[in-house]
Amino acid sequence: SSGGSPIAGETVRFSLAGQTATGTTDASGIARASIPAPVTTGNYSVGVAFDGDATWAASSGSGSVKVTVTGTSLKYTGPSSLATSGSNTLTARLLTKSGAAVVGATVRFTILGQVVTGVTDANGVATVTVSGLARGSTRLSLAFVGMTGYGSASSSATVKVL
Repeated sequence: SSGGSPIAGETVRFSLAGQTATGTTDASGIARASIPAPVTTGNYSVGVAFDGDATWAASSGSGSVKVTVTGTSLKYTGPSSLATSGSNTLTARLLTKSGAAVVGATVRFTILGQVVTGVTDANGVATVTVSGLARGSTRLSLAFVGMTGYGSASSSATVKVL
């Protein structure tokens, strides 16, 4: 309030990087909301707004927040030779630049027109299965598009299909 007393039970809208969320003020007049952080390092504007009601006038404000994204690396860790018949298990490991595993991240594998995705486990390893590959030496592409707190990574490897 204008007198400095907290106002409970009012809805406050927060915005960050094109996303919005709402929270309700508690007995201390504090509202909280969660918005996923952007996946790119940078300074972002944060908006806060109260639309007002029959008792209280509308109010808004803004500030900024610096988001720092952890760099990542992605490496193929599967076999260098694959089979034309049956299924082949492919693996890749996603780590931070300091060597910690990135858990719960989606990794995209692309080989001979097949695109499959796997999710990293507690060790940062994503596992997928592919089949029906044509004989020859071919390129396997890996991609991680990034997620809250982690930057994107990509790599490739040459594998032989026998």
